[in-house]
Amino acid sequence: MVLDAVCYSNEPVSTANPIEADVFIFTSPLSVAADLDHRKVPKETRVMAIGGGTVAAFYQCGYVVPFLSYPSEEALVELIEINYLPH
Repeated sequence: MVLDAVCYSNEPVSTANPIEADVFIFTSPLSVAADLDHRKVPKETRVMAIGGGTVAAFYQCGYVVPFLSYPSEEALVELIEINYLPH
């Protein structure tokens, strides 16, 4: 016997008002797809990705973004410092 068990449903949810921020950190390909379905990323917006699948989703949409190959607080701070703070 085979049973299907759905642990969670991961589906995009549209928002009435887009979120405005200086920096966006995406953690899943679904987040990239859901956001880019509703708007283009303005050139002045800083975008980062965590994980290979998330980076690939951006690349498929024509964006090249800084990324972390593994999640950690230290790596995220370093990525922000390297890419977005004045040197």
